[in-house]
Amino acid sequence: MKKVNELGALGLTGEHYWLDNPSQNELNTFCEEHVDDIKLRYLSVQGSVRGVKITDFTALSHLPSLRELYIHDAITQQNFEQICTLTNLEELHIYHAGKLSTLEPLQGLSNLRGLTITTPTSWLSRLLKLPTLKPMSGMMGLEYLNLAGIVFISDGLKPLQKLTGLRDLVVIKSYWHEAEELKMHNPKLNVNNLTL
Repeated sequence: MKKVNELGALGLTGEHYWLDNPSQNELNTFCEEHVDDIKLRYLSVQGSVRGVKITDFTALSHLPSLRELYIHDAITQQNFEQICTLTNLEELHIYHAGKLSTLEPLQGLSNLRGLTITTPTSWLSRLLKLPTLKPMSGMMGLEYLNLAGIVFISDGLKPLQKLTGLRDLVVIKSYWHEAEELKMHNPKLNVNNLTL
């Protein structure tokens, strides 16, 4: 575990921790030790480089001050659903999300201002296919969205049209036309298209 003091992506202040390849027990112990820590705002969990996989993120529910969560390499649909019960989150960043099957659990995260869900860099030639972005259509406070390496089987980017507070969007280049259409509904939107 490494404690760092820095600002989060959206400028949140407080104590920031980086857990580098923790075991399940180490993650649980960290959460138990910080259960009353009102300053803990930011946590980054690096996944399974040592071959140890975290299978349960429910201990994070004991961190009520947590506002930013970064997950690297450790996400499955089951623990994604556990993470999406953390309703105080303002930022959620999931890297290497190749094992997700739906974004439905996001509906409970109404306080999100920033969201990243990307696939492993080595997957850039094969994209993660998810059913739809509809679960995000009610996330009116969302300002930043990165969906690099993900395609949506139904509706493409259309469910994002109502998100007039969205300022930054990262998607794959094949969504260029849809992203331009979003900009007509939201002129302040900046779009970055990734070439694969």
